[in-house]
Amino acid sequence: MKFIYILLFLCINLVANGVQELYDKAANLEKQGDIKGALEYYKLAAKSALDNNNTVKSELGAIAPNNTVVQILENSKETNDKHLWESYESAKPYNLDEILGIKMHHLNYILPASVAFKDVEGRRKFETNFQISLQKPILYNVFDLNETISFGYSQESWWQTAKSSTPFRETNYRPELFITFPTKIPFLQSLDYLRFGLLHESNGQGGEKSRSWNRIYAEAKFYINNLLIIPRAWIRLPDPDGADDNPDIEKYIGKADVTLAYPYKRHMLTATIRNNLQFDSTNKGSFELGWLFPFGQSGVYGYVKYFSGYGESLIDYDRRRDKIGIGFALVK
Repeated sequence: MKFIYILLFLCINLVANGVQELYDKAANLEKQGDIKGALEYYKLAAKSALDNNNTVKSELGAIAPNNTVVQILENSKETNDKHLWESYESAKPYNLDEILGIKMHHLNYILPASVAFKDVEGRRKFETNFQISLQKPILYNVFDLNETISFGYSQESWWQTAKSSTPFRETNYRPELFITFPTKIPFLQSLDYLRFGLLHESNGQGGEKSRSWNRIYAEAKFYINNLLIIPRAWIRLPDPDGADDNPDIEKYIGKADVTLAYPYKRHMLTATIRNNLQFDSTNKGSFELGWLFPFGQSGVYGYVKYFSGYGESLIDYDRRRDKIGIGFALVK
């Protein structure tokens, strides 16, 4: 019996070595920036793993109990396929790395230099703006629709670094719970997913500076050639305690937005347009333009952001702001 397990180990080890060589070559190409070549070798490695598993199974079936061979091969197949698929995914441009199942959600960035076009009483025009945004999938395929239920958390801060005491003038917190349904609609192949969520947003302050609201939203993601389009619409929920720090927030921040992203070589151009959908003199909203440009090979990109309109932060939801900032963004 010991001889059988030794032989099983040697055969499977030979298979793994062949796959590993293909995987190593793919990884080297990825480091050199040859994404297309890396993807080809990842595919070859995956195919080789599947083919070799079938070969080993047929050769060893005669000398070992069938259930033992199948169990070992299935375990090996699941491990290798998962590893290769994750490597393949990580080789895609703009894919976000996962750490302990935690993914990047919205863009993570820091703008050390963010400058307002106009003076605001009690503030310096120059400040630092940064955002941290993560998500964690928590349940899979509960409704047998291949859906994922996830928890997301985003935090954006505005830091008055030009002041002597360098205070944080505002921080907005955005926890959310959402469910994502991947789609495969023959007549609408550009649609990637549908998402529905519950989003809370507040600034953690009290008294007259307190701002908060809750909303449910629906979102879709489309790919049209190289253009990414994400429309989103929401409905505000009444506050459970009946209090309302900002009853007119929808008049300024709006009821829907759409995000556009267009990659060009190693650059990315983005735009987010938000509006209250009132097509008269009360129409208000905002637009944000972004430019991500390569900065080395570490996944850190240079980032320029321009904002104009209402709702840059909760404390300023009803005041128009025009700002531009430059810094860095983490995309993988």
